[in-house]
Amino acid sequence: MLKFYFNNKEIKELENYSKNKIYGLNRLLSKNILISSGDKEKEIFAVSDEVLSIFKKMKCLPYSIGNLIAEKKGKKYNFSLWAIEKLSKFNPYIIVDEKGEQTFLYGYNLISKMVIKTSKKFKNNEYLFVKNRLGDTLGIGLWVGGLNKEGIVVKNLKNISKYLNDKC
Repeated sequence: MLKFYFNNKEIKELENYSKNKIYGLNRLLSKNILISSGDKEKEIFAVSDEVLSIFKKMKCLPYSIGNLIAEKKGKKYNFSLWAIEKLSKFNPYIIVDEKGEQTFLYGYNLISKMVIKTSKKFKNNEYLFVKNRLGDTLGIGLWVGGLNKEGIVVKNLKNISKYLNDKC
């Protein structure tokens, strides 16, 4: 059974989950937040005042409402494509070449020669967004090594093609 509700505890949990990892989440959570609860997972939506006022007048429950921020399965949150794109504007990033873009979208980790530019000097285990040369956000990664190092420098955590492949 699907139901929608407000829950400040779960919103705080999501904030803590991403604290010191991903910046700007508070901007997404500053809107009205509704949580839908299914049998095995929860979905967290950002909802405008206008949509919320319509929702409160409805006699039946919609399948979805507003912009999906994340899905929660167990204790893990999976950010939506919409949230990844919005959050990428507030966070450090790297830009990769065409080979890096293809590699990342296939779900593989990145090596140093694929990185064209970084927005800052990264520390180990720092979260970042991966973008292509056009500025399109490809996903979220974890910095695991220096640019002068051979081997993997960015671990692929979530990319847009993985999201699409999981849903198909």
